[in-house]
Amino acid sequence: MMDSLPKILSPINSLDDAKRVIAAGADELYCGALMIGKFSSFVLYRGPGTPRGIKKERCAQRITYDELGKIVEYAHQHGVKVIVVANEPFMSDTLKAEMGDHIQACLDKQADALIIGDIGTLQMVKDMGVKVPLYASTYFV
Repeated sequence: MMDSLPKILSPINSLDDAKRVIAAGADELYCGALMIGKFSSFVLYRGPGTPRGIKKERCAQRITYDELGKIVEYAHQHGVKVIVVANEPFMSDTLKAEMGDHIQACLDKQADALIIGDIGTLQMVKDMGVKVPLYASTYFV
């Protein structure tokens, strides 16, 4: 016998999206966030429902750390968790520092969990001592 109903997990691309899906009953949200620095144009995660040819500024990874903080604050006020997608592949020592900073910036905004898309990123996150739940992405290799 089930003790609770299934959770509704919804992708978002903005704070406005978060407000809409929370009002519709979402229990958890997931999104990407824009990496800063030399990898800021590196876009892998576009989010479900993002059509091809869409302008980069509307892509899921265009959520800034400041907007992520606002999304998390709003979601937490409504009892909703926010999961950040980290699907960027772990390719080199150069990317390792940038990814570590990126993940830490997302965690500093109080993200509740991470969706990881690469075994190297998973190992790095574990080495960082991250204490939030980690989920394997469908991109996980």
